[in-house]
Amino acid sequence: MISLIPAWLSAGLGVAGKMLPAIGFAMILNVMAKKELIPFVLFGYIAIAYLNLPVMGVAVIGTAIALLVFFHAGKENGESVEEVEVEFEDGI
Repeated sequence: MISLIPAWLSAGLGVAGKMLPAIGFAMILNVMAKKELIPFVLFGYIAIAYLNLPVMGVAVIGTAIALLVFFHAGKENGESVEEVEVEFEDGI
């Protein structure tokens, strides 16, 4: 079945397949176009593409970094988080 595919079509699909990582990276940058997030995107891309780390490992590292940034972001500005008591009512 594969032998019936013309060589020009097979070569074109090969070129398109090699372009997919660049297109995916451009789509990610398009969605996450904030200047503050670009170092994190580059770290994830380099960790997976060049260091050959597994996606799950990079996801765990990214989650840890995100939690650190989230919990320490308010402390840099001298802000504090106040606890708020909320009263719940029974029913819908």
